[in-house]
Amino acid sequence: MLKRFLLILSLILATICNAQITDKQLYDAYLNGDFAVWKQYIDQTPANNENLPKILNYEYGYIGVCLGKKDETAAKNYLSRAKQHLAKWRELKGNEAMLLMYESAFAAFELSATHSNYAKLGIHSVKYANAAEKADQTNPYVLSLKGNTLFYRPAFLGGSKSEAINYYEKSIAQFEQQQLTQ
Repeated sequence: MLKRFLLILSLILATICNAQITDKQLYDAYLNGDFAVWKQYIDQTPANNENLPKILNYEYGYIGVCLGKKDETAAKNYLSRAKQHLAKWRELKGNEAMLLMYESAFAAFELSATHSNYAKLGIHSVKYANAAEKADQTNPYVLSLKGNTLFYRPAFLGGSKSEAINYYEKSIAQFEQQQLTQ
């Protein structure tokens, strides 16, 4: 009887642990700064054609979190995976503005994680951010990234905190207008 109970309990726990994480749970985790949920989603979800755009988005966010926590090893590992996913999504002819946005972000992340190739990676990040904005001026993710490139870039290289804030405000307006905050 005890064996049967333990077997049933283990099956129930396995089902709970493998349950699909919902967008609402991911959003709530973001609001609460609980990025372990994001890591779990990234690690559990198969990178198939259907899930690829969403996985890339959460990898993008999670890499930034790792860098913010000075966990460069984890950032490099997830960046490597994300680059593979980006290449696969490019083959599938994913959204051009988003592809360019991720190229920009990943160049900036690599610069932050490796502390090398400042000129090359910095130039790539800015070039791809500008191209992403040109490809879609109403994409809230692209506008947010453009804000990041301006916010984190030194002023002597064209960075501007006030211009970055303008982009963040445009991004928020587009998220709301496109009803992406619900």
